[in-house]
Amino acid sequence: MKISIIIPVYRVEAYLGECIDSVLCQEHSDFEVILVDDGSPDRCGAICDEYAAVDPRVKVIHKENGGLSDARNAGLACATGGYVLFLDSDDYWNDPDVLNRLVSRVSLTGAELLNFSYQKFFEDTGVTEPYFSVTEAMPHPLELPR
Repeated sequence: MKISIIIPVYRVEAYLGECIDSVLCQEHSDFEVILVDDGSPDRCGAICDEYAAVDPRVKVIHKENGGLSDARNAGLACATGGYVLFLDSDDYWNDPDVLNRLVSRVSLTGAELLNFSYQKFFEDTGVTEPYFSVTEAMPHPLELPR
């Protein structure tokens, strides 16, 4: 199951590498990463190009700044996956099994849309806080009923 991961990029030079690396290290490897450089004035465009030069799963779109929704729409226009996932460029996945869990849940349920919880990390305090904590945690694929 191919997944298109769209990452809008604007003024996140300090975080972008960690974000992209967290996707590229996923155990589920059938995905494309669409980096949408939304006219970022820092080195983000060059960083995107560096990743695309070494990994064929990474595509880059360079465009004039149009905002988050416009960048996501530009990514959607070239997405080829059966499912689309949006990831903010100042976020990252702290688990290389994230996509396996998503694919397992979609395969099990046939869902067209999947919502899941996440954790927010506050740099100034070092505190991690769960969001959507009322949403049941997505089980590991080995924990799913057969």
